[in-house]
Amino acid sequence: MITLNGRQYYTVRETANMLNLAEATIRKWIRDGKIKAVKLGRGYIINVEGFSVIDGVFHIEQREE
Repeated sequence: MITLNGRQYYTVRETANMLNLAEATIRKWIRDGKIKAVKLGRGYIINVEGFSVIDGVFHIEQREE
């Protein structure tokens, strides 16, 4: 976890592990615009505060950066 300007961000690997998904899925979602991410060096960091699972369905409600 990385903290920048009071917000918590996770790497693609950390996000994939938390959601039990493949890193490639997270990267594809970033490319497709389903997840907002910030480019940091060669990788991305993701603010996951708006992620939730409701009744077994995964929801993403990220605020604008």
